[in-house]
Amino acid sequence: MSDEPAGNIDVADALKTLRGSLLSNPVRLAIMALLAARDWVSFSTIARALNLTPGNLWSHIDKLRSQGLIEIRYAPSASTRPKLYIRITRKGIRELVQYMRAVKAVEETIKDRPALEKTPETQHSPS
Repeated sequence: MSDEPAGNIDVADALKTLRGSLLSNPVRLAIMALLAARDWVSFSTIARALNLTPGNLWSHIDKLRSQGLIEIRYAPSASTRPKLYIRITRKGIRELVQYMRAVKAVEETIKDRPALEKTPETQHSPS
């Protein structure tokens, strides 16, 4: 998909982008949106913000990291375990922007569609 404004993106291309993206999963999209708004975010902060169990969150983090969309680091903590921090990568930002452009292209298509005055149920009047 190109860097065209959302209105110039072909809807078929937009739908292909939406279907094929890791971000088509609402949890991964929420994780990426949260990370895009901040720098390094702790694993526990993400889990709390999105109401996810550690295992569920880790499965999404692992998928995003394997595609290079996020990076992780461990930092020493006062507790016994190091604290895990996550941030979005440049590639992740590009993927998020591309995904949101595709959403916008579909939204524009829907908004530009003339409103239907009759629904299928009301098109046929009773005899």
